[in-house]
Amino acid sequence: MKYEYAIGATAGGADIVNWTNNGTNTSVTRNGLSLSNATTYFVTVRATNNAGLASTLSSNGILVDLAAPVSSFTAPASDYVSTADFTVTWGAADGAGESGVKNYLVQYREGVAGAWQDWLPSPTTDTTRIFNGANNTTYYFRARAEDIAGNLAADYPDADTYMVAATVDTTILGAPAGLADGASGADLDYTTTNASLSAHWTASAGASGYQYAIGTTSGGTDIANWTDIASTSVTHTGLTLADGAYYISVRAKNMAGIAGEAAVSDGITVDATAPSCSVAALDPWQPVTGFTVSWSGTDATSGIANYDVQIRDNSGAWTAWKTGVTGTSASYTGVNGHTYGFRCRATDNAANVSAYPNDAQASTGIDTSAPVFTSVFDGLGADESYSGSGTSISVNWAAADTGSGIFKFRYAIGTTPGGTDVADWTDNATATFVTRDGLTLSHNQTYYVSVRAQNNSGLTADRTSNGIKVDLSAPAVQFTAPSSEYIGTTSFSVQWSGADGSGESGFKEYFLQYREDGGAWQDWTPAPTTATSRTFTGQNLKTYHFRIKAADKAGNWSEYPVSPDYQLKAAIDTTRPSAPASVADGATSGDDKDYTATTSSLSGYWDAVPNATGYTYAVGTSAGWADVVAWTSTTATSFTKSGLSLEHAKKYYISVKA
Repeated sequence: MKYEYAIGATAGGADIVNWTNNGTNTSVTRNGLSLSNATTYFVTVRATNNAGLASTLSSNGILVDLAAPVSSFTAPASDYVSTADFTVTWGAADGAGESGVKNYLVQYREGVAGAWQDWLPSPTTDTTRIFNGANNTTYYFRARAEDIAGNLAADYPDADTYMVAATVDTTILGAPAGLADGASGADLDYTTTNASLSAHWTASAGASGYQYAIGTTSGGTDIANWTDIASTSVTHTGLTLADGAYYISVRAKNMAGIAGEAAVSDGITVDATAPSCSVAALDPWQPVTGFTVSWSGTDATSGIANYDVQIRDNSGAWTAWKTGVTGTSASYTGVNGHTYGFRCRATDNAANVSAYPNDAQASTGIDTSAPVFTSVFDGLGADESYSGSGTSISVNWAAADTGSGIFKFRYAIGTTPGGTDVADWTDNATATFVTRDGLTLSHNQTYYVSVRAQNNSGLTADRTSNGIKVDLSAPAVQFTAPSSEYIGTTSFSVQWSGADGSGESGFKEYFLQYREDGGAWQDWTPAPTTATSRTFTGQNLKTYHFRIKAADKAGNWSEYPVSPDYQLKAAIDTTRPSAPASVADGATSGDDKDYTATTSSLSGYWDAVPNATGYTYAVGTSAGWADVVAWTSTTATSFTKSGLSLEHAKKYYISVKA
């Protein structure tokens, strides 16, 4: 039996060492090779028996690893740690395709002068461990790694060589001193920018840096959360802040980066909004040259610091009146006939200044003269002396005010000049006339209307009318001629008269109408008239009716009659009737008497005359005479006249006309 071997980079390969006789030995070490790192090599063995039969088998390969792994620390990551017990983490890297790390030798020392000590157990396969240190002490660490191939990293070159160091700092720093709002200088209470906030403070001993935060409450972080900063001042930009108070908190970090106690600013108020300012409204006109002007401002955030007020006289330029004042009113003395405008601006405690408006916020004029009346007339036109109304009174007037103008009129009515017993003072706006209805006025009473004019500055002037008498009764009127209903001529005189009551307004005029034979009424022109007689010309055998009404100076008209609807009747008859056919003495028809036994009476009778409307008779001592009984009217065809004193044995004659 004999054995042969070969070495190759692949199973069964012989590219490194060709088949080599190894006798009957069952092991071999082959030196003098040039093998490559990170390469796997395979040994193949062939056994041949004495009969010459052979079989072959390859090893599962062996990896050549010629390099030691490289160690490193990943924690602590900082030069300072915040706790006495802190984690130390290490590791090592073997080359690609190499055997890999097997274990570590870890050492530490305390302080620069301390001796290196193995960190037991050692060697170890751990890659992290808790180290128990002490505050304000620096610890150094180093490690060597061994791979599976047995390669161990070289020893440390000297005592000063270490791979990581960590100083324990567990001190909690106090709040920084001198914290103030603003980038520098004195502490600010207000700022006008809403895009940034600043603060500054005194450096803290032992601080590695600082953190700041911004909030709307003391210690709050709702605007900016805790943010690292190296310096002792900060300006945080890019904000969009609403008006209001903001607080900046600052805390110092120790060398391990642990934040200490926080200092909080006393707050800074953002006021980016200018205040408002307004001048209180003034009466449009002032009745005196001195008056008070008031103004006010609002600022929801920092509050008002002071005011500036300007004035403009008539249409002149704006000029300063009050500058930087804290008061909100002052008295101003102007000139009669001038107008004044006022405007204001305010400065708030954050130094925001409002702008003056273009126009006046309040204006007023000065008018120290009362209105002037030129007339107060009873009635709605020219001055009237009488009124026929028992329920209303009218008045008109003229008044002017050359300064502020008329604001309004008021009127009152009384039974005495200036009195108000009928109607108390009543507004009438700017109208210069009024009719007051719904009154209860007395007949034959004089009423006075007083008018009060008020101008726009509040000054007033009064004037009273000369009075108007109320006459509620129409005048009485009557016809006085003709006295008979029958007229013997076509032209005749019509006469009338009228009268107003005692103390009343007095008679003014008449209005007459006539009609013919029951026809339509016609105005007898000219109408109306103040005449009391006229000649009327009609037609024979026509009947005319007349009616009349009259007016007094108060405008009261009498009424036309109703039943009958006329006051005068005149029938024209110019035809002379014939004498009666016979006239006889005595009382009995058909028995003409020649004698009478009485001296105290006489009788007569006659024949009726056609178309006669009446008769007249007379008695005389001669035919046709009327020396005993004057002509006397009758509608009968006989008469007896008593009460006479006739002479005995004397003859008397009766005459009759139709």
